[in-house]
Amino acid sequence: MSRDMHVAVITYASEFFGWYEGSIEADVYFCPERHGTYFGSFYMKDMPAMGNPDYSIPTELTGDLGDAFLSVLNASQRAIIEELVDAQRDALMEVVEVREDISVELRKLITQSSIDEAYVLERSERYGELDAQIAALYVAHSRRSTSV
Repeated sequence: MSRDMHVAVITYASEFFGWYEGSIEADVYFCPERHGTYFGSFYMKDMPAMGNPDYSIPTELTGDLGDAFLSVLNASQRAIIEELVDAQRDALMEVVEVREDISVELRKLITQSSIDEAYVLERSERYGELDAQIAALYVAHSRRSTSV
């Protein structure tokens, strides 16, 4: 098996095992920050951990860097960034609902032989729409903050 194939098999196996031994609550959990990875924020935090098994990402890093970022903005720019929480709230809350819907349906496979695949695809499509909405709000707010 090639290295890439080996990594893929191990990745899929660990993901499947994690799902199988997990729970609806674990399936529904998501990190809102990762919805912003289109702009590199999460990866900047992850990068030191890549290939370094002894590295732990400090739990306070996100808050500390967020505070540092907000401290360099003027009042108008800061307000625009802080408005993101309210602007994204409905979409983020719906993401939780959609992820739960998908999880409940997929977990039926543990005890039965089939699920409503059309429903899973419909809910997954909605998840994609919400993800795009959240990303668009990042873009819209970042454009406003550079014009202030």
